[in-house]
Amino acid sequence: MTIKPPREDPSTETERLLDVMHMKKLTRVLTAAATALCAVAAAMVWGLVFSTPASAEDDWRNLNNVNSEKCLAVPNSSTANGTGLIQWACNDNSDQDWTLVRAEGYGDRYIIRNRFSLKCLAMPNASTANGTQVIQWTCDGGGDEQVWIRDSWNRLRNLHSDRCLAVPNASTADGTEVVQWTCSESADQRWAWFDDDAVSARMHNMGTGMCLANPNADPSGGTVMIQWSCSNSKSNYWALQAVTGGYRIINKASGHCLAIAGVSQTNGAKVIQWPCGDGAEQIWVRDEFDRFQNKNSGRCLAIPSTSTTAGTEAIQWTCSDSASQLWLW
Repeated sequence: MTIKPPREDPSTETERLLDVMHMKKLTRVLTAAATALCAVAAAMVWGLVFSTPASAEDDWRNLNNVNSEKCLAVPNSSTANGTGLIQWACNDNSDQDWTLVRAEGYGDRYIIRNRFSLKCLAMPNASTANGTQVIQWTCDGGGDEQVWIRDSWNRLRNLHSDRCLAVPNASTADGTEVVQWTCSESADQRWAWFDDDAVSARMHNMGTGMCLANPNADPSGGTVMIQWSCSNSKSNYWALQAVTGGYRIINKASGHCLAIAGVSQTNGAKVIQWPCGDGAEQIWVRDEFDRFQNKNSGRCLAIPSTSTTAGTEAIQWTCSDSASQLWLW
């Protein structure tokens, strides 16, 4: 005779089943929580590596082509991967706003991200061919075709192809495709990273009543700077960029820096614009009298003889209390 085990009390069996169900539910909850926590951690790492702008959280600016004065833009505010980028008349649309994000592991090299699409400047298929149109792509940090070197000439050189961001044939037309090309001294490869008029202002001479200007918004290095009637032209606007020992003074029209011709230390040497670099002749100390003293020569930015003639060339001269050396920025 087979003796059967006694049957469990129905209430006890129900409690056991409920306990099993509870444990399974708890396991699912804990698994989901762990997955979510991993996702958050990954997002935080992504944010630290690829989302934090180089200098400020909301440091979005136009990339303005020095030759055409048009801005790098995403056509039709597209958010699609592979969208080819163009130049367009600068406006307030966020599809023209870009931030430079320091690329981890690449030193002073950058990933360039669009404010509207949150996608990055890239070369399709890691192309090295001249004339390839630049695109936007999901920022993944996976390849150096998304990494760009910004040099002292304001060129953006792709790390993978060793070619520069350019506007073909120096076109000034809206809608022109922006491409990569062998790096040169051409102004169509120079991009001024400006934030409208908020970071630049006119330099008004207190002795003459005129403004320091880049004649005809000339993009060439070596052009002598002049005084001219103050206007809203970009040629009249200058940005003060803090560097060790003083400031670089950058013209908004050309993206070039104020410098002394021939690195001269003599009175009367011409004040020119030149591709921004590290030389002391491009560094200016602004003192309590609103004079700008050249770091290399120790002489001050001046208008000779306090001339009130438009077109008078700017020079350096021994610093004094002359109003011709006083500049309101």
